[in-house]
Amino acid sequence: MTSQVLEEQKGTGDGRNAQALPVELPLCERAAKWLSEHAPGPKKVVLGTHLEVKAAVWAKILADNGVDVLFVPSNAESTHKDAYELVRSFGIPVAAALDIERGVDKGTFAEVAAFAPTIVFDDGAILIKEVAAKQERFPLVKGCVEFTTSGINEVDKISSWPILDMAWSFCKHEIGNPRGTGESGLSAIMSLTNKSVAGARVGVIGYGAVGRGFANLARQLGAIVYVAELDLKRKTYAHFDGMHVVELPEMLKSCELVITSTGATDTIGKSSFKDLRDGATLANVGCFRNELPLAELREAAISVSRPRPGIDSYHMADKTVHLLKNGELVNISFGGGWPTEYIDLTFALSTLCFGWLHNSRNANNRGIVRVPDDLENLALSWFLERAATKS
Repeated sequence: MTSQVLEEQKGTGDGRNAQALPVELPLCERAAKWLSEHAPGPKKVVLGTHLEVKAAVWAKILADNGVDVLFVPSNAESTHKDAYELVRSFGIPVAAALDIERGVDKGTFAEVAAFAPTIVFDDGAILIKEVAAKQERFPLVKGCVEFTTSGINEVDKISSWPILDMAWSFCKHEIGNPRGTGESGLSAIMSLTNKSVAGARVGVIGYGAVGRGFANLARQLGAIVYVAELDLKRKTYAHFDGMHVVELPEMLKSCELVITSTGATDTIGKSSFKDLRDGATLANVGCFRNELPLAELREAAISVSRPRPGIDSYHMADKTVHLLKNGELVNISFGGGWPTEYIDLTFALSTLCFGWLHNSRNANNRGIVRVPDDLENLALSWFLERAATKS
């Protein structure tokens, strides 16, 4: 892929535009042009998100439309080498990756501060929290965009600037999370394990948008799906979707594939290890690897082996448990992340959010702010207009 990506187009004089692109993001292109027209003036955006190819192309589209971009990968394990090389080839600086345990290292923070951003985009709130804690170093920041539900939960007390809530937007919560994560998560797991989910007992912990999408797609592929959920409304939702709604211990005893999709910490606690069946496989499609108690898993294991790349087998006294990609988001750390159509729509809406933050009409807003309906309707109208031309 890399050789194809870096193939130079003939007749181009601008180095930033000299590479052929591996994916097309037409909605992002349109949103970036809208941004340049409707939000004039200098814009310096920190993109704190997973560095895969589609995000790299989004960064280029923004840069080509007058936005200064600093890319801060949200996770080292989800940083794809070809995407990293691609961003650098565009002349866009890339800082060291963030980490759920160490947060923002000194070098990355210094680079972000020196960049003097006007807008911060984040995928998990690690960066937003650090910038807010030292806001005197960021006098030009007009606001932030947070992409994830777990991130929104982390920034609910920050009132320094408006934080646009992409996580609960229709495009992200109702389209991207269930469809994008469900499709890419299942694809990554089946490719990594070389096993079908048809006929398998699949346990999904958490029945929010991500869990619901994953569970329903797995069921359509023939899986027998169990759901463990604490929220009574979501449990009822899962019941009427036709899932086996059970308590966590029963799920762990029954299922050979267990998926965490909550965004919460230690979804499976150390005390639950005894309930896991022998040969069970664990994977995460929620947010960070801390959904799984990795330290306790290592402590409980007598030995660890790697039967194939991306799968670690923890051998305990009475069972073996397989962990995919060290508990990182399996659809990005192994797969390519959301299919292009979903990420194009949500990145386009995020781009429109940059324009809203840049303009003065948000001056009186502070804290978490819902994405305005007019922006969401604009992105959706573009999507449907393009979809109509394909039919």
